[in-house]
Amino acid sequence: MTDNIYILKYLNDELTTEEKAQFLNSLDKDDALKKEFVSAYNFWVKTGYGSRVSGFNMKKEFSQLMSRIEKPKSKIVLMSFSRYAAAIAVVLFIASLALVTYNYIGKGIIREGENLVYAYSSGDKSNATVTLPDGSTVKLNANTQLKYSVFAPDNKRHVTLEGEALFEVIHNETSPFVIAFNDLKIVDVGTVFNVKARPDDKVIETVLIEGLVDCIVDDATTVNLEPGDKATYNKATKDLRVTQINDDQLYLGWTRNRFVFKDKTFESVITEIANWYKVEVIWKNEKIKKELMFCNIKRNVELSTALDILNISFEFKYKLKKSNGAIKSIIIY
Repeated sequence: MTDNIYILKYLNDELTTEEKAQFLNSLDKDDALKKEFVSAYNFWVKTGYGSRVSGFNMKKEFSQLMSRIEKPKSKIVLMSFSRYAAAIAVVLFIASLALVTYNYIGKGIIREGENLVYAYSSGDKSNATVTLPDGSTVKLNANTQLKYSVFAPDNKRHVTLEGEALFEVIHNETSPFVIAFNDLKIVDVGTVFNVKARPDDKVIETVLIEGLVDCIVDDATTVNLEPGDKATYNKATKDLRVTQINDDQLYLGWTRNRFVFKDKTFESVITEIANWYKVEVIWKNEKIKKELMFCNIKRNVELSTALDILNISFEFKYKLKKSNGAIKSIIIY
């Protein structure tokens, strides 16, 4: 094959291992090809292969894409037009709408060594649902970053996470799905599970909803989780504790755009709210941090409204500090 590997053939995973390596080399050498590929992939994932769009000339859109990515000194091997024309037309059509429909999520493709890494991120005050190249789906809580690496030498699907996400993984015996932190690995065994792992948190929490999950500490100790188990990993002590939960919906409230807490410390509640609105918390009253509380609040309200609702069940004083007209921090007295 030539350096300019046909983009849609790659997106449909129809390249051999050798052809994939050639494609990665082409991305390094050809900036125009890289730009077209990143753009096509972003919209491909957003729309899904089965999307349906009508009312425009698909053949014309397809031809225009070919003319843009074709190089004078390169030759692209064309595949069956009937199979891919509709899909690439969807990609191009959605491009004009993407900034409006998907302005809360960022995607990109980067190189880390020999690996091709897909990077996803959600913004403040918004969730985002993404479909990974393997077909697994991930729902990202606000201000969450996720990276997904493929074509690694060990044939594993490597994932890193900063924030909180609900994973619904398509299991593959020959390609394990591994979420890696410094000393902790979470490996799926055909699973739906929630992981909370923000950089400033002292612990990493994994709640298993369906299937099985293995938690591996220091590549030595393996703990098997079953549905209803919550694994809490202490970053400082490397201690992994497993407890049973009665209601997994307490941990999935964010997926329904609600703050749901039961017997949680006031500090953890305020921290969660601050993450959603992307503001800093300044504590002037340390004594109330450990107070336990319950709340169930919609996340589409103003920050001041959310705090006023909290004040009904637990009395505290606060002040919102602004900069250039935007709220930047919550001061708790």
